[in-house]
Amino acid sequence: MERRGAAPGPIPVSVRLTTAEGDPFGQVAVLTVQSSAYANAARILVRGSLVALALAVGVHGLRRARRRRRAQHPPADQGSVQQGAEVTHG
Repeated sequence: MERRGAAPGPIPVSVRLTTAEGDPFGQVAVLTVQSSAYANAARILVRGSLVALALAVGVHGLRRARRRRRAQHPPADQGSVQQGAEVTHG
Protein backbone atom coordinates (compact mmCIF):
# COMPACT_ATOMS: atom_id res chain seq x y z
CA MET A 1 0.00 0.00 0.00
CA GLU A 2 1.30 3.44 -0.86
CA ARG A 3 -0.07 6.86 0.00
CA ARG A 4 1.34 10.06 -1.34
CA GLY A 5 0.51 13.38 0.17
CA ALA A 6 2.27 16.69 0.46
CA ALA A 7 0.47 17.99 3.54
CA PRO A 8 1.92 17.29 6.96
CA GLY A 9 -0.32 16.05 9.71
CA PRO A 10 -2.27 12.95 10.74
CA ILE A 11 -3.26 10.49 8.00
CA PRO A 12 -5.85 7.79 8.77
CA VAL A 13 -4.97 4.37 7.31
CA SER A 14 -7.41 1.43 7.24
CA VAL A 15 -5.83 -2.01 7.61
CA ARG A 16 -7.25 -5.53 7.57
CA LEU A 17 -5.54 -8.85 8.16
CA THR A 18 -6.09 -11.64 5.63
CA THR A 19 -5.34 -15.35 5.61
CA ALA A 20 -2.86 -16.94 3.21
CA GLU A 21 -5.79 -17.62 0.87
CA GLY A 22 -6.81 -13.94 0.92
CA ASP A 23 -9.88 -14.31 3.16
CA PRO A 24 -10.49 -11.42 5.61
CA PHE A 25 -9.49 -12.16 9.20
CA GLY A 26 -10.89 -9.98 11.97
CA GLN A 27 -12.19 -6.43 11.83
CA VAL A 28 -10.88 -3.46 9.87
CA ALA A 29 -8.66 -1.28 12.05
CA VAL A 30 -7.92 2.38 11.50
CA LEU A 31 -4.39 3.54 12.31
CA THR A 32 -3.30 7.15 12.34
CA VAL A 33 0.09 7.87 10.81
CA GLN A 34 1.76 11.19 11.49
CA SER A 35 3.41 12.75 8.42
CA SER A 36 6.02 15.45 8.78
CA ALA A 37 6.32 16.02 4.99
CA TYR A 38 10.10 16.05 5.13
CA ALA A 39 10.28 13.42 2.40
CA ASN A 40 10.07 15.93 -0.47
CA ALA A 41 12.75 18.17 1.03
CA ALA A 42 14.97 15.15 1.71
CA ARG A 43 14.46 13.87 -1.85
CA ILE A 44 15.48 17.26 -3.29
CA LEU A 45 18.53 17.40 -1.01
CA VAL A 46 19.65 13.88 -1.98
CA ARG A 47 19.19 14.52 -5.71
CA GLY A 48 21.08 17.81 -5.47
CA SER A 49 23.91 16.07 -3.63
CA LEU A 50 24.08 13.33 -6.27
CA VAL A 51 24.26 15.94 -9.04
CA ALA A 52 27.04 17.79 -7.20
CA LEU A 53 28.94 14.52 -6.68
CA ALA A 54 28.58 13.57 -10.36
CA LEU A 55 29.85 17.00 -11.43
CA ALA A 56 32.83 16.77 -9.08
CA VAL A 57 33.75 13.31 -10.39
CA GLY A 58 33.41 14.54 -13.98
CA VAL A 59 35.59 17.61 -13.41
CA HIS A 60 38.19 15.50 -11.64
CA GLY A 61 38.23 13.03 -14.54
CA LEU A 62 38.68 15.81 -17.11
CA ARG A 63 41.53 17.39 -15.16
CA ARG A 64 43.22 14.02 -14.73
CA ALA A 65 42.93 13.25 -18.44
CA ARG A 66 44.40 16.66 -19.36
CA ARG A 67 47.32 16.18 -16.97
CA ARG A 68 47.99 12.73 -18.40
CA ARG A 69 47.84 14.04 -21.98
CA ARG A 70 50.23 16.92 -21.16
CA ALA A 71 52.66 14.52 -19.50
CA GLN A 72 52.72 12.28 -22.60
CA HIS A 73 53.12 15.19 -25.06
CA PRO A 74 55.02 18.06 -23.43
CA PRO A 75 54.74 21.35 -25.35
CA ALA A 76 57.78 22.37 -27.42
CA ASP A 77 59.78 25.11 -25.74
CA GLN A 78 60.19 27.71 -28.48
CA GLY A 79 62.28 30.26 -26.57
CA SER A 80 65.27 28.12 -25.63
CA VAL A 81 68.40 27.21 -27.51
CA GLN A 82 69.03 23.55 -28.24
CA GLN A 83 71.89 21.93 -26.42
CA GLY A 84 75.05 21.81 -28.43
CA ALA A 85 73.91 24.52 -30.87
CA GLU A 86 76.11 27.52 -31.41
CA VAL A 87 74.74 31.00 -31.06
CA THR A 88 76.21 33.52 -33.42
CA HIS A 89 75.63 37.21 -33.43
CA GLY A 90 76.13 39.13 -36.36
